Amino acid sequence: MISTPYFKVTVGGLAAMETTSLIANEAVYPGMGVNRLSTDKTVLALAETGDDVFAFVGQQAASGGPSYEDKSRPTLPLEVDLGGTITCYIPKRGCTIEAEGGENATGKYAGFDCLLVTSGTGLIDASTAVGTELSFHLGQWRVAQSGDVVCGVIVEDETAVTSSNIRKTILVEYRGTKA
Repeated sequence: MISTPYFKVTVGGLAAMETTSLIANEAVYPGMGVNRLSTDKTVLALAETGDDVFAFVGQQAASGGPSYEDKSRPTLPLEVDLGGTITCYIPKRGCTIEAEGGENATGKYAGFDCLLVTSGTGLIDASTAVGTELSFHLGQWRVAQSGDVVCGVIVEDETAVTSSNIRKTILVEYRGTKA
């Protein structure tokens, strides 16, 4: 399961995506962009600015595994302990996703609703226009900077689940390196 209140595939659907299993040696949340670790292709690495996104995380991985609170939230995928194997979804070109970012998210931020960089370099805010090219920083979408691999483009503004957050619909589209 990959759909959460803060991330969902809106066009292309999960049925059209291939899946892969990767070992999570760091905390991740559903919807984060990941690649295979360069030194061990069975382990995930958070997608970075120079990477094509390989897949989206399908479930949370955190130290200690699922908490009692997490087990009682049926709308969220059950987390696994660090070092466990999680399902990741490989997006097809042309699929669209909705992703939400919480206040001051700058990368590797602990939270289901922090899938967009909303502070610092590459921040996405309410004024970030439709058509803006995006890349990744520590698994979160951000406005693509010179030298970044463009992995998507904003196609629509959405109403956020949490009123103080930013939510965008993103077309997954690899456009090469931004000049």
